Amino acid sequence: MIKKIGFGVIISLVLLLLQIGWITGIIILSIIIAAQEIYSLAYLQRNRIDWKNVVFTELGGIIVYGISYFL
Repeated sequence: MIKKIGFGVIISLVLLLLQIGWITGIIILSIIIAAQEIYSLAYLQRNRIDWKNVVFTELGGIIVYGISYFL
């Protein structure tokens, strides 16, 4: 789970560094964040006790969104 979040953050930072474009970058970031949300929800359905992964997913999404917003 944490590896997936790190992978998403790395992809988003690379896209921002390459300056593909604001609209394209925001769309791709939204897809990455949505994929993490869906994965965390599916994970919760299987293991209802493990909330740490969901918290890490939310924090990862917020950090990525904040970086993309302020740059």
